[in-house]
Amino acid sequence: LEFRRVLFRSWGHTGDDVRLGLTIDETQALKLLYNDAKEFADCVRNFLNDWKNKGLKTYMITQGQFDALVSLAFNAGCSGIRQSDFIQSVKKGDHKKAAEQIKQFKTLGLKGLVNRRNSEAEMYLNGKYENV
Repeated sequence: LEFRRVLFRSWGHTGDDVRLGLTIDETQALKLLYNDAKEFADCVRNFLNDWKNKGLKTYMITQGQFDALVSLAFNAGCSGIRQSDFIQSVKKGDHKKAAEQIKQFKTLGLKGLVNRRNSEAEMYLNGKYENV
């Protein structure tokens, strides 16, 4: 699966290359976004491949499900989603439960994160790409 469907309205980046007062142009920002998205898409591919190698059929997911997982990993970190309750629902193939759990995943009660999780749940369950 390719992480190609989600267009972020805004995004952030963390890492050793970030320092106070750093200014970058749009080309540099897009390059960082691409590299970060690739990193987290690879993370999702890795655990799906682990499931496949273990003989689990639930490694086969839709493009919308893949994109939602990458978006979550981008925001919460790879280990954050790999250890989550909702990923266990994905692993079991209980996609309705997983979508409901996505809505509650690390929102901290912040309206922006609540909105993002609702959008990711909709992307995951119905393949709708709105307001991500």
